[in-house]
Amino acid sequence: MTTSMRDEVRRELEALQRDFLQDLPARLEELRNTCCAAFLAQEDMALWQRVVAQAHALSGTAGVLGLAAINRAAAELESAFETKIGSAPVNDDFVARANYLIDALRTCLVEPSLGTAFPGDA
Repeated sequence: MTTSMRDEVRRELEALQRDFLQDLPARLEELRNTCCAAFLAQEDMALWQRVVAQAHALSGTAGVLGLAAINRAAAELESAFETKIGSAPVNDDFVARANYLIDALRTCLVEPSLGTAFPGDA
């Protein structure tokens, strides 16, 4: 691949990253609202599955765009909710972990690295 082609691909990737990051606050607000609804209606598996789907979509898109921290936090949230579906009732620790992961996703918006590090990593 020539240098000019690499530069063009890099510019296109950066534009896609910007678009994704611009839409991310609204997607995170929707995700937080869905999480809250799932916590309140613990028996409504459709809400839990919606959280899993939203987190999966965030994780997958972030991964494709090379935004590692967003990919990782969203994947952890997805995994936490998948594991919890149909199991014991939600406790305060689970709610705190879900909120931490959503806050970690928000932190990625203000990190200049755009996802190369995960909050809490040394």
